[in-house]
Amino acid sequence: MRDAFIAFVTLLLIAAATSLIAYLPLRLALEPLGAVVGALFVAGALVIAIGLYTVSALELDDTGIRFRRILGRPRFLAWDNISAIRRADRAEVVLRGWLLPPLPPRAAALTLTSIGHYRFDWAGGSCYFPPADEAALLGAIERSWGGVL
Repeated sequence: MRDAFIAFVTLLLIAAATSLIAYLPLRLALEPLGAVVGALFVAGALVIAIGLYTVSALELDDTGIRFRRILGRPRFLAWDNISAIRRADRAEVVLRGWLLPPLPPRAAALTLTSIGHYRFDWAGGSCYFPPADEAALLGAIERSWGGVL
């Protein structure tokens, strides 16, 4: 019985010594990987959080446009307050919608493309949004706003 106990303790000491010897090289080797995985996790969480507060749909009626969000209050623009609605080119969406100014972003939707955005201008600012159904947006604008794009 005593020999079995000594063998067991010896195996534990060998395992502990091996883990201590291997700890530092493994820690140094895996630390950058851990930092990269952590950074990717934080970036993914940030994109999801931003995506929940971006505009997911437009509602157009006789009173104005309501920018619907998954979380947060929707923005409402009355037709009387809108000064211009026009198609935005890709460079403008990237430069003025995504990059400048950085906060708050003016591109209201979280998209992976700069194609097909429209710019909505009002007295307090402007924003960019890519409609899913361009013909329906243009028809609603013509009926309700009466403006020519």
